[in-house]
Amino acid sequence: MGFRVRCVGVLAACALAALPAAASASSVPTRAQIRKAIAAAEASRDLWATINICNSERFPRVIGIRGEMPSLGFKASLGMKIDVEYQPSPKLGFKPSGLRQMIGLGPAVHRLLQGGARWKLMPNQGLLRGSITFVWWIGHTVLGQTTRTTTGRHHDADFGDPPRFSAAVCDMP
Repeated sequence: MGFRVRCVGVLAACALAALPAAASASSVPTRAQIRKAIAAAEASRDLWATINICNSERFPRVIGIRGEMPSLGFKASLGMKIDVEYQPSPKLGFKPSGLRQMIGLGPAVHRLLQGGARWKLMPNQGLLRGSITFVWWIGHTVLGQTTRTTTGRHHDADFGDPPRFSAAVCDMP
């Protein structure tokens, strides 16, 4: 028995409601298993966003944003929506820049997956940061999503320049 549910805002509660209640444990996790797995992933130290490239010698006027996310313990697809934000002045908060990249990481059961994107920018962009919305889904049903802004000290971020570089913000003079 198949059906579709359209959710505005893609809320985890809507996604949970779309799962068939009679699904077997071997094919689809229960609603309780999904809630527990999403809560654990959201609380995990392995869920992070960072700037791994900021106007480096090798990548001038480039910002790189990278994230890591845990799988849920059952087969689900993982992905990220990566956004660049800018601060027009020190008195104002960060605003969307319009630069966005969607990254599909594929299916996983028991893994940590990383993904990222880079953008070449014009000079004098000022202070930048990133925001990543992490998404877990099965088929066409979103199980959960959560957003993190970039933070530093994630020296296990791949493809940093220089290696092991990790920052919360990037000043692009």
